[in-house]
Amino acid sequence: MFIKQSSSLIGKSALTMLSCRTKPIPMARFVHQMMNKNTSSSMLAIRSNASIFNGNQQLRWFADATPIETEKLFEKAKTLVDDKLKSEINATMVFCISGKNILFDANKDRPLKIEVCAGDPPKADVTFIADDKVFMKLAKGEMKSTMAFMTGKLKIKGDIKLAQRAEKMFKALQNEVSFAGKTVFVTGGSRGIGKAIALKMAKDGCNVVIAAKTTDPHPKLEGTIYTAAKEIEDNGGKCLPVQCDLREEEAVVRAIKQAIDKFGKIDVLVNNASAISLTGTQETTMKKYDLMNQINARGTFMASKYCIPHLKQSSNPHILNLSPPLEMKPRWFAPHVAYSMAKFGMSLCVLGMAEEFKDQGIAVNALWPRTAIWTAAMGMLSGGQQEIAKMCRKIDIMADAAYAITSRNSKSCTGNFFIDEEVLRNEGIKDFDPYAIEPGNQLMGDFFIPERVMDGLAGMAGTSEEGKTSMTDDSSSSSPSSDRIMDVLNQAKSKMTDKIKDEINAVLVFIVSGRTYLFDSHSTRPLKIESLNKAPDSFDVQMITDEETFIQMAMGKIKPTNAFMSGKLKIKGNLQLAIKAEKIFKTVNNNS
Repeated sequence: MFIKQSSSLIGKSALTMLSCRTKPIPMARFVHQMMNKNTSSSMLAIRSNASIFNGNQQLRWFADATPIETEKLFEKAKTLVDDKLKSEINATMVFCISGKNILFDANKDRPLKIEVCAGDPPKADVTFIADDKVFMKLAKGEMKSTMAFMTGKLKIKGDIKLAQRAEKMFKALQNEVSFAGKTVFVTGGSRGIGKAIALKMAKDGCNVVIAAKTTDPHPKLEGTIYTAAKEIEDNGGKCLPVQCDLREEEAVVRAIKQAIDKFGKIDVLVNNASAISLTGTQETTMKKYDLMNQINARGTFMASKYCIPHLKQSSNPHILNLSPPLEMKPRWFAPHVAYSMAKFGMSLCVLGMAEEFKDQGIAVNALWPRTAIWTAAMGMLSGGQQEIAKMCRKIDIMADAAYAITSRNSKSCTGNFFIDEEVLRNEGIKDFDPYAIEPGNQLMGDFFIPERVMDGLAGMAGTSEEGKTSMTDDSSSSSPSSDRIMDVLNQAKSKMTDKIKDEINAVLVFIVSGRTYLFDSHSTRPLKIESLNKAPDSFDVQMITDEETFIQMAMGKIKPTNAFMSGKLKIKGNLQLAIKAEKIFKTVNNNS
């Protein structure tokens, strides 16, 4: 959000005496030039034909604030106004914001007091009158009190000499709610969530360092560090694109040095870069294992290690890792041990570094999505299927949540494992449909989501109250009713058309609570379904679950995709073919 200013703001006003000035004069001096110095108790309101333009923002309290959200900002001010700043302000102020009166008592002889007052405004040294939008712009530094006063958007009553001291509070708040002038270092920010976070912060006019590998266009993935840099600068930020392989220590050190040489500081580090391979232990090559652990866990540790000396110099330093909550459950490890180790390694950095650097005021937090997010990686995993895309949210929700977290006071907001939706609900967002790829559609939960969050996903894909299941840690511990499983598969066989069979075109093996079932739907052979003593040596995809989850999938109460994302279904082999298993259950569910 930006404010466009020009000489026309004052050129046609009564303030022609300022026509020779290129910068606004301090509010107090200007007022005394316009008034008799003894009329300090007068109500002032000077208007012009000025117009102020603001861009659209998803987060309401960052743009179109409400009184409730303004109150939140004053709550933040309590943590920002220390004894030194209180002594400098040394005044009792009242802010009348859209009809609500908020007392800000920063008299040096009394404890700091900030509260909402009912009824008429209390007695104060100076009173400010504005609406929520203007106040938020003042707090973010997007509008100077002088300009707001000159254009009639801010009225002042009381001791004008003290009015200027409010700027001290606004300056403190700017560290809390704006990234203007700050430097944000983003790993892997050439595309996806990392780029979205960079673009969000760029709208405040910050400096962004994009540290990623891609300098040439990828045949399947959009974006390079240079295309990302152009977008960031088009959005109002300044950008330094740096080619950086997070596996190489020298490259990381060099990238950080370039950032300091260019911008002089680093205020926020976003550890976004990540590698993924959703494969079991036997299917994971050591090359893939090394790649994931070098980028995810080691890369996050290394980027943090070398940024921390510079973060210590920031007024509100943050490290934000895009990694999951530390819920150490077997179901999150069994299907993809290597990947889980690498992602939880990033989260362990949060756990340890938050405590290690707490006394130095560096916030270290994690952010993870509640639902699947449609990114290039998700597109590749799903084969670009639009049915999967419709069950996902846009990257914007992660960008907005990251903005909110890193706007908070680093001294009081650290060591948290945040979920995107929970962050934004706390910021006042209630309608999440705009974040959906297809508003109103059922949504799919992401990997690693804790039970407390999954329990709140009622109505989303595969998580209706009827469809909740709890997979035991040892799925072979219970014996299935083999007739029940075969009944489902035989029902699918009897109702399956040649067209659906050809669309599946795969040999599927279901292992349900330790028992094995073959579903051979290869297009060149007759459809074959049978119970086996052991899994065949050759198959396209193997799906492992418990009986309850299998029946829930067959009844359409939980989608195989969501069962997989929530750890209730393990998949070996071709993941894209596994998604086609939904066609089997759809056949049963739609024709029963």
